Amino acid sequence: AGAEASVVKARTAPVAFTGGAFAATVRKELRLMSRDAALMSQVMLRVLYLLPLAFILLRNAGSQSLLALPGGAAALAFVAGQVAASLAWITVSAEDAPDLIAGAPTPIAIARRAKLAAAFIPVAALLAPILVTLIVLEPRVGLAATAGCAAATVANGLINIWYQRPAKRSEFRRRRGSSWVSTLAEVAVRLCIAGAAGLAAAGLAWALIPAVLAGLLLLAVRRTDAQIAQALRAAAR
Repeated sequence: AGAEASVVKARTAPVAFTGGAFAATVRKELRLMSRDAALMSQVMLRVLYLLPLAFILLRNAGSQSLLALPGGAAALAFVAGQVAASLAWITVSAEDAPDLIAGAPTPIAIARRAKLAAAFIPVAALLAPILVTLIVLEPRVGLAATAGCAAATVANGLINIWYQRPAKRSEFRRRRGSSWVSTLAEVAVRLCIAGAAGLAAAGLAWALIPAVLAGLLLLAVRRTDAQIAQALRAAAR
């Protein structure tokens, strides 16, 4: 009977890690977010901003409005980056055992990408119906909004990787956000990307200026893996 039980355990143990460490980490982060209703309610309040934005964009689609469509695309990109920043802040920095993550056999880069993917999945699920509909109704505006949302989401996720501040998940209900440096960087990059999305939606070549500025800001605040590790060691002292 004992031998048979060991065979069953050997067969069922790998099932939890189907897809590798990346998929397992994504599932873990999504489950943790879904279980913490109090913390997620604070973050997801920002999602309510998407509803009037989506209504304005879709209502004005086809009207050739010079302000409503480009302005809506810019606002949508800004809010998408804001929601992504909040979710990435939780998935990246809310860790009850950061030492175990750092000492795990899985490369830290895979764990970080998985945490960002877990933060991006809810944002993509929320935005996909809006953006797909907008692309069908107004292709140029829809593509500009999609590019802006994607750029703002990825940029704000990377900033939270570079300036992560690990703490217990239970402490995050009392914390307002990450460091002031990352907060300012997130807002500045979101504004630039939102401006680029709005100008691109209006069909103006000036969109390249804020887009390049956003890239330069990201390069200015970027941290290497060694710098991230050094900052984490200093914060742990």
